Amino acid sequence: MKSFIYLPIEVSRRELSSKTMLAYKLAGQGISTIIFEHTYFDRYGWKYPGIYIGKNFFRTEAPHDKKFYDLIKQKNISIWHLDEEGGIYTKNEVELQNFLEARLDVSQLKNDDRLYCWGESQKKIFQKNNINKIDIKVSGSPNFEVLKEKYNSAYLDFDNKLTKNLKNFILINTKFAYINPRKNYEAALGINSGNGNLRFKRVWKNYLQEDSFMISEFLNLTDDISKHYKDDIVVLRPHPEEDVSIYKFFLKDNPNVVITNDGPVDSWIRLAKVVLQYGCSTAVQADFAKKPVMTFIPKSIKNTEFKMDYFSNRIGKEISNFEDFKLNFDRLNSTENYRHVWIDNISDMDSIEFLSKEILEFIQKDQSYFHHSTPLGLKYDFIENAKHLLEYILNRNAHELENFDNIKECFSAASKFYNYKVNTVRVNKYCYIVEGKK
Repeated sequence: MKSFIYLPIEVSRRELSSKTMLAYKLAGQGISTIIFEHTYFDRYGWKYPGIYIGKNFFRTEAPHDKKFYDLIKQKNISIWHLDEEGGIYTKNEVELQNFLEARLDVSQLKNDDRLYCWGESQKKIFQKNNINKIDIKVSGSPNFEVLKEKYNSAYLDFDNKLTKNLKNFILINTKFAYINPRKNYEAALGINSGNGNLRFKRVWKNYLQEDSFMISEFLNLTDDISKHYKDDIVVLRPHPEEDVSIYKFFLKDNPNVVITNDGPVDSWIRLAKVVLQYGCSTAVQADFAKKPVMTFIPKSIKNTEFKMDYFSNRIGKEISNFEDFKLNFDRLNSTENYRHVWIDNISDMDSIEFLSKEILEFIQKDQSYFHHSTPLGLKYDFIENAKHLLEYILNRNAHELENFDNIKECFSAASKFYNYKVNTVRVNKYCYIVEGKK
């Protein structure tokens, strides 16, 4: 029976670039991959064996509901856990352990499963409860990997299209979804949000206080920057789970401010002059991309009890007000490297190359993965396509995958990087097959 590598997409902005790059790498070695919205096969059944690389087989934080995990295992699919959020936010080992163990109870995995970690810190924590002796390895993160300079030229056309040819702008990233959620507070903070664990319940008031202060501070700083640097474009990029309306309202009289969270943040980082952040993983991504970083820690929260301990705040030049920004903006230095801050939590190894080798070694004796055409039953999904057509007619979007349409540009970038073309099959709007080269 034919076998596939399954690469689920939970948040297309975050994962599409890296997973298409990994799929192309595998296709060049004859291995076929399916990139899909992460609930797709739960609805229509897992028809073929293979390897699942992701985290969405458990839909709840610990204690896990194993319904979907068991269905996958029944179809002879190997599960390799790789989280999209690796717990890079704190250097405090107790807090990091609480964070990771809330997301994954490693004891619930079977001994033929695998666990891939972003860095040695995560591996060390998961090993403590590895009662089933599963294979735990450091892989880095493909999502960070694609920010390295070697990918820049491959993504240039995609980046220019996404940013509408903007470049050398001041990029300001916010992450205040606790106080400014895109949907509602139940969706952002409720029992099904992923924030219902004990760790979050202990500190949720701190998050709310912190976000309440920081959102106004960022609005004021953005206003000051845009008015002083009138010839520069300021791109304010809210977190994907934030509501953009507050930024659009208060900055509506700032013509050089662009407010957007379109596409992956990768494109915006690659073309930015400087990245401004607070407690955000984009600080690490910018360091991967060798972009100057400023970390904004205003005096209003600097010595408060509710200020959270994000190690990303140790990256870049710390500023506390607009005067600090001006001083550092005039002496930007892209050669500074903060690898020592994050290397224990996220490896800078070639993650895509490493995972490809892991897959090849695992399946080297199993020819069911190699050089096969896509089964007719997978090529066409009439039910799902009809549903998407109806949604289009009714102007509705049932999935939170607004950026999945960028997959074609991601395929093109991967083709440029590896300098070969492979056949891709569109099953439906949220499911594509990347066929292995013969």
